[in-house]
Amino acid sequence: MFDDPPPPYAITTNEPHLAPGILQTQGSTVPRSLNSTAHLRLLGAFKALRSTVEENLGAQLPDTVAGLDAAQRWAWFVGLAVDRFERWAAFVSSKALKSWVKTDFPPLDVLMVWHAYMLNPRWYAEDCERLPLLASLKGLGDRLLPAVPWILVKIEIGDPTTYHPSGPRETSWAARTGMPWDPFEASREMIHRRMKCPKCHKEVETPYLTPEGTGYAQRKFAVACSSCRLLITKEGLGLAKFADDLVSDHKTPHVGFGVYFAGTLHTEMKTTDELRANRIKNAFVRANALSSRTQITRAQWRQEILEKFNYSIAALPAAVSLLLLDGGGRRIVNRILSAYTDDRPFSIDLVGAVIRQGSFIDKMYSFGWTQADFFDGPQDEAVLVHAITRYHA
Repeated sequence: MFDDPPPPYAITTNEPHLAPGILQTQGSTVPRSLNSTAHLRLLGAFKALRSTVEENLGAQLPDTVAGLDAAQRWAWFVGLAVDRFERWAAFVSSKALKSWVKTDFPPLDVLMVWHAYMLNPRWYAEDCERLPLLASLKGLGDRLLPAVPWILVKIEIGDPTTYHPSGPRETSWAARTGMPWDPFEASREMIHRRMKCPKCHKEVETPYLTPEGTGYAQRKFAVACSSCRLLITKEGLGLAKFADDLVSDHKTPHVGFGVYFAGTLHTEMKTTDELRANRIKNAFVRANALSSRTQITRAQWRQEILEKFNYSIAALPAAVSLLLLDGGGRRIVNRILSAYTDDRPFSIDLVGAVIRQGSFIDKMYSFGWTQADFFDGPQDEAVLVHAITRYHA
């Protein structure tokens, strides 16, 4: 699993302080308390970042967020972090673990998004197979999953709340992503987001926030294409992403795999079940609601679907809910379509994933477990070891 000798954050089941009557799986590993405490410190850093944004204490956030309440301000910030994560994923390498932490480890806001992504392991594993964007993260998978070695991160970068990268590290990040390392500095520059119009494919620039609440980071997002005047919404962008996957030839290799629907390639039994993904894709292709006319190009087929559903994915579930998909029917349809909610490449709403994780972080914070010195005493350490033992059992 690792190029180096067994790291200090993993222990085998024959460790003397773990209950031998409970832990009987030979050769398996469980987190050591050092790694768990480092992980809890990281959660504390996420909590501190959120508090800084929600209360706007020293963050010097743009004036456009001044009128937002705390929850809206945090959702806006997380949206920017997701876009920063996407830029980082495009260049991150999969080199040896220790050097990787020193040269490719992302800023705290990007790490927070990645952390939430990995907490949805089936979606994350499949996306690493399905999306060319995540090819390098897939390469890191054998070393970082299922248990990220947070103690190594702590050793290399120290306290995540006060970590400052070197000058060359900041310069490298800026050159590769086109934005500052510091998320607050970046937030003052990330005013607009670029996307393609689903209808005419022209590039459209839209603000993240507007006074009317129609910015990309807001619930009522809508922007008119300056070229064809189509009113672009998240529902329209989701349908366009779905149509792109539908009309793409899944029989032709595409960076290792064909273009399959999200939620169909990874199963409990197989990391990449191409036969199943093919069956489901073909069932959608043959559906009356989605089938194409004869002698039509793929681009025309895509446009036909967008027009038929009036540039919104909202009506699609009802149109395909009766498909017999490996006996799963509506359940599989709902799982697939849940991945097509906007134009971002990922199969889950990463903004929502980060926000949902906040409630767990709040609990750890209220327990005091994210404090730097909480587990320094032997009695507190025993509590954590007991929790690890119960987790493994």
